[in-house]
Amino acid sequence: MKLDDVITDDKEESARRKFSKGQSKRMSMIFALLEKKPILILDEWAADQDPHFRKYFYEELIPMFKAQGKTVVAVTHDDAYFHLANRIIKFDYGSIIKDVSIQNRQKLTESLWT
Repeated sequence: MKLDDVITDDKEESARRKFSKGQSKRMSMIFALLEKKPILILDEWAADQDPHFRKYFYEELIPMFKAQGKTVVAVTHDDAYFHLANRIIKFDYGSIIKDVSIQNRQKLTESLWT
C-alpha cells in the first residue's frame, strides 16, 4: 500500500498517527484484509486516492481479491473503470434502474446508459 515511508516502525502509535485521507483508507483496507472476511464492501474507496492508487485499486487490488475468492462490492462513480466490473448496478434516488452483468465488454457503455 506504499506506506513504508509513512509507517517506519512496528510500534502501535506509528499505525495510529494522523494520515491523509487516502493513506487512512489504505490503512483501513489493511485492517479489513487482516480480518480475512470473504466480502469487502468499499464505498468510494478510490475517491481520495491519487491517480496511481486509483489505477492500482481497480487494476491490481480488486482482481487480486477476486482471485482469492473474495466478493467485492465497489461503490463508485468512477466510470473510467466500469469495464473491469463483473456486474454494474445503477441506482437513481435509491431505486435500481439498471442491473447489467458484464458478458460483452464492448457493449458495456451502450447497455448502461441507454
